[in-house]
Amino acid sequence: MGPFLPSPITWGCLMAKMRSKSDLPTKLCVVCGRPFTWRKKWARDWVNVKYCSDRCRTVGAPPPTPRPG
Repeated sequence: MGPFLPSPITWGCLMAKMRSKSDLPTKLCVVCGRPFTWRKKWARDWVNVKYCSDRCRTVGAPPPTPRPG
């Protein structure tokens, strides 16, 4: 016989850790305002992630908008 190939029903059990990108948490970048999704390299520090890219991180946060009044 040839190599063992699991049935499609078994594939579901083997692939249980896979997630679609839409299931991952998202945030808005504080500099450009674009949404960005969770990445594995940010897993330990996701709470503190504020920027979508190195470019936005080097630019930094925009100055606060003055309140009318």
